[in-house]
Amino acid sequence: MINIESRAHRILKPLSNYRDLSDDSVTPNAVPPDLNLGKFEKMVGIYSPENAGFSDVIVFTTRGLYLRHNGDWTKILYEEIDRTKAPLEKKDVRGLTIVCDDGREFWLPVNGLRTGGFYDAFEVLRFLDRVQSDLANAS
Repeated sequence: MINIESRAHRILKPLSNYRDLSDDSVTPNAVPPDLNLGKFEKMVGIYSPENAGFSDVIVFTTRGLYLRHNGDWTKILYEEIDRTKAPLEKKDVRGLTIVCDDGREFWLPVNGLRTGGFYDAFEVLRFLDRVQSDLANAS
């Protein structure tokens, strides 16, 4: 089976707006209080712009993503993702789009910039592409 935690550790952990939540010693204030995970689902990490609190965040779990926007949570399972759309521009990148197999599209607000000038959106895109590849190879 795919080790999502390992993928997140290698690809997402270096991002400045990403906090690793896979460790059992995570402080309670790092976890959104109103997020309800599925059975056997574990939080892996949270991507949140600086000073955003729990608005416009992305929670990565062992089963999928939870997007919070305007106070509401949307759950997207990794297995529901049909494809990802890379940002059209290579400068001033503010996020990326996920297209689900039922046609739904979701905007992921990933607007950080890594040391060296690399945008976080491209690393999240790489993470999702690797997870999709892992799922395809497992079936």
